[in-house]
Amino acid sequence: MAVDSLAKIKRTLENYIGEDVRIRDLKGRRKKEENRGTIHKLYTHFFIVQLNQKNRRVSYRYTDLFTGEIELYLCSEERRIF
Repeated sequence: MAVDSLAKIKRTLENYIGEDVRIRDLKGRRKKEENRGTIHKLYTHFFIVQLNQKNRRVSYRYTDLFTGEIELYLCSEERRIF
């Protein structure tokens, strides 16, 4: 069942390639990091986000979205995707 959910997450993200997103990374009890960037490319087990302010790329796993370790928001609508 989780594999189906991860595949669904990947299919959903395919619609947002090239879109500006805000990533909220929940690193621990009181540690949070927010970044803005563009969904650059999707792979089998992870996806790449090109960050705006730091001019670098960061990878995240689909399981990070599934478990809630990161939150993904669409910048144009300020709507949470995951």
